[in-house]
Amino acid sequence: MKSYLEIFIVSFESAERVRYARMAVDISEDKRNPDAVVQGLIKAHPGDVPVVIDNKYISHSTSWRYEHNGSIYLTYVVYSEHVDFHGARTKSLSLHDMDIPQTDSPERPRPDVIMEKHVLSHGMSHLCHLVKTSPDNTFAGILSPDSRILFFRMLPVLAGKI
Repeated sequence: MKSYLEIFIVSFESAERVRYARMAVDISEDKRNPDAVVQGLIKAHPGDVPVVIDNKYISHSTSWRYEHNGSIYLTYVVYSEHVDFHGARTKSLSLHDMDIPQTDSPERPRPDVIMEKHVLSHGMSHLCHLVKTSPDNTFAGILSPDSRILFFRMLPVLAGKI
Protein backbone atom coordinates (compact mmCIF):
# COMPACT_ATOMS: atom_id res chain seq x y z
CA MET A 1 0.00 0.00 0.00
CA LYS A 2 1.35 3.41 -0.98
CA SER A 3 1.09 6.42 1.33
CA TYR A 4 1.28 9.96 0.06
CA LEU A 5 1.48 13.44 1.48
CA GLU A 6 -0.84 15.64 -0.52
CA ILE A 7 0.19 19.25 -0.03
CA PHE A 8 -1.82 22.24 -1.18
CA ILE A 9 0.22 25.44 -1.14
CA VAL A 10 -2.34 28.23 -1.17
CA SER A 11 -1.99 31.98 -1.53
CA PHE A 12 -4.24 35.02 -1.67
CA GLU A 13 -5.34 35.96 -5.18
CA SER A 14 -8.27 38.27 -4.44
CA ALA A 15 -11.04 38.82 -1.90
CA GLU A 16 -12.99 36.11 -3.75
CA ARG A 17 -10.29 33.67 -4.88
CA VAL A 18 -7.22 31.68 -3.84
CA ARG A 19 -4.32 30.53 -6.02
CA TYR A 20 -2.81 27.13 -5.30
CA ALA A 21 -0.51 24.35 -6.38
CA ARG A 22 -0.88 20.70 -5.37
CA MET A 23 2.00 18.33 -4.71
CA ALA A 24 1.89 14.63 -3.90
CA VAL A 25 4.93 13.05 -2.28
CA ASP A 26 5.35 9.30 -1.78
CA ILE A 27 6.12 8.72 1.91
CA SER A 28 5.59 4.97 1.90
CA GLU A 29 9.17 4.34 3.06
CA ASP A 30 9.71 7.63 4.89
CA LYS A 31 9.90 7.28 8.67
CA ARG A 32 9.98 11.02 9.39
CA ASN A 33 7.13 12.93 10.99
CA PRO A 34 4.90 14.14 8.11
CA ASP A 35 4.92 17.64 9.64
CA ALA A 36 8.71 17.73 9.22
CA VAL A 37 8.46 16.53 5.61
CA VAL A 38 5.97 19.30 4.77
CA GLN A 39 8.06 21.96 6.54
CA GLY A 40 11.15 20.85 4.62
CA LEU A 41 9.38 20.86 1.26
CA ILE A 42 7.85 24.31 1.57
CA LYS A 43 11.20 25.84 2.53
CA ALA A 44 13.31 23.98 -0.07
CA HIS A 45 14.25 25.60 -3.33
CA PRO A 46 14.31 22.81 -5.93
CA GLY A 47 13.40 24.11 -9.36
CA ASP A 48 9.69 23.94 -10.06
CA VAL A 49 8.38 23.26 -6.55
CA PRO A 50 6.46 26.12 -4.89
CA VAL A 51 8.16 27.53 -1.80
CA VAL A 52 7.11 29.81 1.03
CA ILE A 53 9.46 32.79 0.94
CA ASP A 54 9.32 33.79 4.61
CA ASN A 55 8.10 32.31 7.88
CA LYS A 56 4.62 33.79 7.61
CA TYR A 57 2.41 30.81 6.87
CA ILE A 58 -0.17 28.47 8.37
CA SER A 59 0.35 24.74 7.90
CA HIS A 60 -2.22 22.21 9.01
CA SER A 61 -2.96 18.53 8.41
CA THR A 62 -6.60 18.57 7.39
CA SER A 63 -7.61 15.03 6.43
CA TRP A 64 -6.70 11.61 5.18
CA ARG A 65 -8.48 9.44 2.68
CA TYR A 66 -8.31 5.97 1.21
CA GLU A 67 -8.36 5.87 -2.57
CA HIS A 68 -9.83 3.01 -4.59
CA ASN A 69 -6.37 2.00 -5.86
CA GLY A 70 -5.33 1.17 -2.29
CA SER A 71 -3.37 4.38 -1.64
CA ILE A 72 -3.72 6.56 1.42
CA TYR A 73 -3.41 10.36 1.15
CA LEU A 74 -2.62 12.53 4.14
CA THR A 75 -3.57 16.09 3.19
CA TYR A 76 -1.90 19.27 4.38
CA VAL A 77 -2.88 22.82 3.49
CA VAL A 78 -0.21 25.51 3.70
CA TYR A 79 -1.45 29.11 3.38
CA SER A 80 0.89 32.03 2.85
CA GLU A 81 0.77 35.37 1.12
CA HIS A 82 4.45 34.93 0.26
CA VAL A 83 4.70 31.98 -2.12
CA ASP A 84 7.02 31.65 -5.07
CA PHE A 85 5.21 29.16 -7.30
CA HIS A 86 8.27 28.90 -9.62
CA GLY A 87 7.25 26.87 -12.67
CA ALA A 88 4.63 24.83 -10.83
CA ARG A 89 1.22 24.49 -12.43
CA THR A 90 -1.18 26.62 -10.42
CA LYS A 91 -4.93 26.82 -10.32
CA SER A 92 -7.43 29.26 -8.88
CA LEU A 93 -10.50 28.46 -6.83
CA SER A 94 -13.20 31.03 -6.17
CA LEU A 95 -15.43 31.18 -3.13
CA HIS A 96 -18.39 30.38 -5.39
CA ASP A 97 -16.76 27.13 -6.54
CA MET A 98 -15.72 25.90 -3.09
CA ASP A 99 -17.69 22.85 -2.14
CA ILE A 100 -17.43 20.11 0.44
CA PRO A 101 -18.99 16.84 -0.76
CA GLN A 102 -21.72 15.36 1.37
CA THR A 103 -23.09 11.86 1.74
CA ASP A 104 -26.41 10.74 3.16
CA SER A 105 -25.25 7.29 4.21
CA PRO A 106 -23.63 6.76 7.61
CA GLU A 107 -22.61 3.30 6.40
CA ARG A 108 -20.61 4.89 3.56
CA PRO A 109 -19.24 8.19 4.84
CA ARG A 110 -16.91 8.62 1.84
CA PRO A 111 -18.67 10.31 -1.08
CA ASP A 112 -18.43 8.41 -4.36
CA VAL A 113 -16.56 11.25 -6.04
CA ILE A 114 -13.98 13.44 -4.32
CA MET A 115 -12.51 16.09 -6.57
CA GLU A 116 -9.45 18.23 -5.96
CA LYS A 117 -11.59 21.28 -5.22
CA HIS A 118 -13.44 19.26 -2.54
CA VAL A 119 -10.20 18.35 -0.77
CA LEU A 120 -8.93 21.93 -0.91
CA SER A 121 -12.28 23.33 0.22
CA HIS A 122 -12.33 20.94 3.18
CA GLY A 123 -8.77 21.93 4.08
CA MET A 124 -9.57 25.62 3.84
CA SER A 125 -12.54 25.09 6.17
CA HIS A 126 -10.05 23.81 8.77
CA LEU A 127 -7.87 26.89 8.33
CA CYS A 128 -10.91 29.18 8.55
CA HIS A 129 -11.86 27.57 11.85
CA LEU A 130 -8.31 27.95 13.20
CA VAL A 131 -8.21 31.62 12.23
CA LYS A 132 -11.65 32.33 13.68
CA THR A 133 -11.10 30.55 16.99
CA SER A 134 -7.44 31.32 17.63
CA PRO A 135 -6.83 32.89 21.01
CA ASP A 136 -5.19 36.32 21.21
CA ASN A 137 -5.33 36.85 17.45
CA THR A 138 -2.54 34.32 16.88
CA PHE A 139 -2.52 34.82 13.11
CA ALA A 140 -2.44 38.65 13.12
CA GLY A 141 1.24 38.68 12.16
CA ILE A 142 0.74 36.08 9.43
CA LEU A 143 -2.43 37.22 7.67
CA SER A 144 -2.87 40.64 6.12
CA PRO A 145 -6.23 42.38 6.45
CA ASP A 146 -7.03 41.22 2.90
CA SER A 147 -6.43 37.57 3.81
CA ARG A 148 -8.46 37.88 6.99
CA ILE A 149 -11.37 39.25 4.94
CA LEU A 150 -11.01 36.32 2.52
CA PHE A 151 -11.03 33.82 5.41
CA PHE A 152 -14.11 35.38 7.00
CA ARG A 153 -15.88 35.33 3.62
CA MET A 154 -14.97 31.64 3.20
CA LEU A 155 -16.24 30.59 6.61
CA PRO A 156 -20.01 30.67 5.89
CA VAL A 157 -19.46 29.10 2.46
CA LEU A 158 -17.59 26.16 3.99
CA ALA A 159 -19.47 25.80 7.29
CA GLY A 160 -20.64 22.30 8.14
CA LYS A 161 -24.23 21.27 7.68
CA ILE A 162 -26.39 19.27 10.03
